Amino acid sequence: MGAQFHTSLLPTYLTLSSPRWSPPENLTRCTDDLKKQASQLNGTMGQFFHVQLKKSETPYVYVDDICRSLRLVYDSEVTVRDVAGLRFVIDASTFDYAQPGNCGFCTRLDSDFYDRPAGSFCLPDGLLDLGGCKPMPLKLPDSVSSFIHLIKLPIVASNPHFYGADPEVIDLFPRFRPSKEEDLTALDIEPQTGTLLRANKRLQMSILFRRFPDVSSFSNILPGAYPMFWVNETYTIDDSSWRSLHGSVLGTKRTVELVCYIVGVGFGALLVVLSLVSCFVSICCVHRHQEPREPRVDSKFEELPSAAIRADSTVQLRARPIRRKD
Repeated sequence: MGAQFHTSLLPTYLTLSSPRWSPPENLTRCTDDLKKQASQLNGTMGQFFHVQLKKSETPYVYVDDICRSLRLVYDSEVTVRDVAGLRFVIDASTFDYAQPGNCGFCTRLDSDFYDRPAGSFCLPDGLLDLGGCKPMPLKLPDSVSSFIHLIKLPIVASNPHFYGADPEVIDLFPRFRPSKEEDLTALDIEPQTGTLLRANKRLQMSILFRRFPDVSSFSNILPGAYPMFWVNETYTIDDSSWRSLHGSVLGTKRTVELVCYIVGVGFGALLVVLSLVSCFVSICCVHRHQEPREPRVDSKFEELPSAAIRADSTVQLRARPIRRKD
C-alpha cells in the first residue's frame, strides 16, 4: 500500500520523496529487490489508519527521523478516555539484521566496532546507522534552484536505553535498565475508524565513537554507540476529535447495539411466552377430548369360610405295666 501523508503538516514549498538507502554493492546476501525495499515508503505518517483494523494485521508507519518505515504488531487492548482501542508496538525484528528484509539498511563499517572489524557489514542488532541513508532533498522555492544534502554523520538510532539491542551494546552501560513500558514506541488505535487515540514515539540518538590510539583522550574509549539524547513524543486525542468520535461514530454504534439487544431480548421473551401458551392449550385440549371412565364394580363377593366345630375327644392314657426281671 502506498504512503499517505497529511500535506497540511508540511510547508507549501517542501515535497517529500522516497528515502534513498545505498547498501554496499558487495553485500551479496542482499538482492536488488531487498535493497529496493529499504527505500520504499510504507504505511502512513501515523496520524490515521484504515478502518476495521484487526489484531492480526501489521500496519506500517513512516518515521522521517530515522529515514525508514516501521512495522507494528498488536500488543494489547487499551481504553483511552472511555474509548476502547488496540495497542500496536514496533515489531521486535525491526532492527534485526538476520532478517532478509533488513539487509538494505546495512552499511560498511569504516572502523572496528564491538566484535566487528573494519570492512564488515552491519552494526549489532538494535542499532540503525543513519549514515547509510541519503537524506531526502527538500525542494526550495524557485528563487533558489538547488538542493541541500546533509553530509554523512556517525549517528545511529535505536530504542531508548538500547531496548532490544544485542547484549554487547548494553554491556557498555551497566546502569541502563531498558523496559518495554518506558522505551518502546506504542500507538493506541480505535479499530473501527482507524483513529489514533494516543501515541508514544520513543527514540534515542547516539554517536558512533571509534578508537583513536594516537590521541590520549580517546585511546581508552571502547568503540561503539554512545547515547546523546532520547525523546518521548506523546500525543492524546483532543477534545474536539474525541467528541466527534465518541458522539457521531461510537454513539451511533452503541445505539445500534442497544436496539439489537432490545430486539433480541424481546424476540426471545416472545418465543418463551408463545411456548408456554402452546403448552397450556395442548394440555387443555387433551383433558377436554379424553372420555371419562366408568367406575368398575366387582360382582363377586368373597365367601368367608364357616368356622369348623371340633368335637372334644377324650384321650385315655393307659399305663403300661413294668415287668421285673429276676
